Parts: sequence; structure tokens; C-alpha cells
Amino acid sequence: FAAYLDALRLPAGSVLIDVLYGFPVVAASRDPRQFVIPSDPDFAAALSEPAGYGVRYLATIPPTGRGATDALNEAFPGVYDNGIAGARLVLQVDSDTGFPDWRLWQLTG
Repeated sequence: FAAYLDALRLPAGSVLIDVLYGFPVVAASRDPRQFVIPSDPDFAAALSEPAGYGVRYLATIPPTGRGATDALNEAFPGVYDNGIAGARLVLQVDSDTGFPDWRLWQLTG
């Protein structure tokens, strides 16, 4: 998942992700600046208006188990299954480990 995002060569702050499960993705990335994570000062603002803050992608996990408390799932109920208005599904990564599946939604509008 991190390699896919790295290949996009995104500018800083392009991918909104919660590090609840996303920490390994951010840690594996060659460019962690592309992520907006909860410890960033602008995370809450980016979460409230992703496109307005330059976010291009939402990295989502299923809203079950610990994923129920994922910031994106809390802010956008149903985001994992349906995205948000103005977003299209561009990638699904199925996990066969203890980590959840990922869906990457691209903001198009």
C-alpha cells in the first residue's frame, strides 16, 4: 500500500490517514510527508474539509473492531464502503495478516 502511494509521487499532505492501523503504512513509505496524520496540527481541519486542505486521497479501513474508532470512520460514517461525495475508489488492498483491508478513495471534486 505504501509503495503504491509512493509511486504516485504526491505532494505533502495528500493522503488523510489515521495511524490507529495506518502507522505501518506511514512507516513503510519513502515519503511520510505525503500523509496527514492525527499528530499533525492541521489534521482536524483536514478531516473536516479534506479537499479544502489539499487532501487528494482518503485511506480507509473497515469500521469494525478497533476500526470503529478510526478518525475517518468516525468523521465520515460509511466511508469505507461508500466513500464520500466527490470521491471514487481507486484501490483496495486485501490483507491476509492481522491488519485490516484498505480502501483508497481519490477526491475528484
